[in-house]
Amino acid sequence: MKPDGTRPRAAAEAAPLGILAGGSGVPCEIAAAVTARGRGVHIVGISGEAERGIERFPHTWVNLGGIGAMIRAFRSSGCRELVIIGRVRRPNLASIRPDIGFWSSLPVLLRLLRGGDDAILRLVVDFFERQGLKVVGAHEAAPELIAPVGVLGSHTPDVSERAAVRRCTDALAALGPFDAAQAAVAYDGALIAVEGADGTDAMLRRLAAPNALKRHPLAASGASRSVLVKMPKPDQERRIDLPAIGPETIRRAAAAGLAGVAVLSGQTLFAERRLAIELADEAGLFIIGLEAEATPRGLTATHATDGLSGLKQCAQCTPSSAHLEDARMGARVLAALEPIWPQAAVVVSRSYVLATEGPGGAMSAAERAGGLKPWGMRFLRRRSGVLAMTDIAGELGHDPAELVRRARASGLAGIAILHSPRDEAALAALRSEADRTGLFLLAPGDAR
Repeated sequence: MKPDGTRPRAAAEAAPLGILAGGSGVPCEIAAAVTARGRGVHIVGISGEAERGIERFPHTWVNLGGIGAMIRAFRSSGCRELVIIGRVRRPNLASIRPDIGFWSSLPVLLRLLRGGDDAILRLVVDFFERQGLKVVGAHEAAPELIAPVGVLGSHTPDVSERAAVRRCTDALAALGPFDAAQAAVAYDGALIAVEGADGTDAMLRRLAAPNALKRHPLAASGASRSVLVKMPKPDQERRIDLPAIGPETIRRAAAAGLAGVAVLSGQTLFAERRLAIELADEAGLFIIGLEAEATPRGLTATHATDGLSGLKQCAQCTPSSAHLEDARMGARVLAALEPIWPQAAVVVSRSYVLATEGPGGAMSAAERAGGLKPWGMRFLRRRSGVLAMTDIAGELGHDPAELVRRARASGLAGIAILHSPRDEAALAALRSEADRTGLFLLAPGDAR
């Protein structure tokens, strides 16, 4: 209680709500919900990202490099609370026009160039709160946009589809401690795909591609009964990174031939809900909000084994301590997934999981990784990241060296094979190509 008798939270809510808007229509939905309750808003839209619809509300456009302009706009509008919402794509560095606020914040911004999602998001929250703006979640500012419990359309999941939901929640719980994924696709017989650093839409685009069944062979017998599940990671920074679905999610799920979408109620933004439900009803998809108590909790990451014991250096290049740490994390991710995917592959760069693939997916993971690295590593063009894979059975086709070539093209530093290769010729080809291209190669000590 302040001396004038007002509560700090009540005073903050009396001031306009600041909204830092990236891409998507959600910033406008939040603004509409807040203004309908009689509270003012001021939206700062990031040029090239935010939609023109924000101009219906008090607003300021800023370049991504205009950190000082962002802060001034919120302060001059009297904002004391801030919602940060919407996507921001990797920037074209030539398009960034830094202001004085950018340069004075450079030490913090440089820290954003590395690390996983949660580490970055916590730095973002801390930065704005140091400027006197309390960051609040979209679920706090506009609770009516959060997905409720239960079936949200005309279609209801059957027994096999509910089993598929459980497979996804089990996989996401296993990956949660590694800050690895918010979404997965499965049918009742198997897990098909896990979201990578490129997000849910990219995962659904891959599943909808003409050659999807070749890259995701498990989908062949169950694609029509597959489901998408989105849920937050156990320790996720929920103030600025709640999972979200909307009409585009439903369109992509339908294009991929899925049966439905499940989200965690109370912790998922549901944008343009009416339109999304109409699209799902027309496409024959179900949408369901899961109760939090019904979803599994993630295991503590420290409980996983080291995973590198018994591996030896099989090529001339020697991995650095940082590369070994990435390989170790990859091994722990694969160990956590083993009950679900006995054969899998994962790419880790600077302790950040970039891509996770099931059986037969090592090539795809290696190929995608180059475009998914943290901004700083791409800008500096440093070789980093490790492809960790259970084994090489069925992965290499007629050209084992192609895996190394794809890893090198993506700027990875090396490959770790956790189980003894049964194909000595394939391992020899890997070793030869690794030596030629300067990648390290780790494999079990009994590998020849």
